[in-house]
Amino acid sequence: MAVQDPADVSDRPRSSGRWLHAVLAAFRPGGLALASLLVTLAVRQDVSAGRLFGLHRLVELLVLTAYLREFIRHSPSFLELACTALIGSGFVYLVAQGAWAASATIAMLVLAWLVMSWLGRHWPPERGFSTLSLFWMVLMISQEGWGAWAVPRAGSWTSLVLILGLISLLALVVLASSSSWKSEKMPLRASRRTQGLFWSTCLVMAPLWQVALGMIEETEGMPWHRWSGLVTAGIVILAAWQSRLWLGTMPALRWLPPALAFMPVNQVVLGLYSAAAKERLLPLFHAANGLLILALSLLAAFSTWAAALGMGFQGGQESAGKDSDSV
Repeated sequence: MAVQDPADVSDRPRSSGRWLHAVLAAFRPGGLALASLLVTLAVRQDVSAGRLFGLHRLVELLVLTAYLREFIRHSPSFLELACTALIGSGFVYLVAQGAWAASATIAMLVLAWLVMSWLGRHWPPERGFSTLSLFWMVLMISQEGWGAWAVPRAGSWTSLVLILGLISLLALVVLASSSSWKSEKMPLRASRRTQGLFWSTCLVMAPLWQVALGMIEETEGMPWHRWSGLVTAGIVILAAWQSRLWLGTMPALRWLPPALAFMPVNQVVLGLYSAAAKERLLPLFHAANGLLILALSLLAAFSTWAAALGMGFQGGQESAGKDSDSV
């Protein structure tokens, strides 16, 4: 009778625990904000103005909640909270009044304060990214309007940059607040670091460009998005296949390469069906699948970049990771 390795038995609860942490991470304010933002962008053409307004408020509330969660856990200060509320509301008012010089001055001062606080007070990454995402949300509201930031204007690259920037920041919040960021170690050797940075950059830039082209096509009617879909799918599949070499050994992240290798095929098929069948739900699924590919690509790329730069996934902080998840 074969004797079971004790190490295999001990690894099972740890592996299942990491899966539980990954699921719970999606239900934290940062994960919910990212999910709500993706849903809002996917359905913005198919819902009424009232429902879209409600989705806007939900995303904003969750971004604020994500900030407050990290604010309470790391260096809370009543002065910071009061100043954040005053500066945010004042900035939106000044932009609405056309006081561009005063608005630009406030934006530069806020950026300087954020950098000095992050470095001087030794904020953890999740604290800094959640604070930055809150100010980014304020910037979106001031530039695009209280109820229109999820609907890109024709010819406005500012709208695209703001929307894609918020998606990226919320992905960083989700990643940095996970237990894997502190407890797991990515096997990214020095000889493979350049390869990892190259393929992770390809993995995130291709869907970013494709989503941007899709939004441009909606507002300006240019057919670039359809013709570049096959190229984008090929780049994502190839980059995902390469990323399995370092992500595939991590229990919390090893599902990302197979998912990113399979989902572009779904995206191409949904795009072909949408063009041929003219069904109302098929474009919705096509948009949602594309945005999900972008979110997963950001998680995979940011994980690799964090490990390569020594910011996260260095291991040796298992207890800190468990403590962060208990809050």
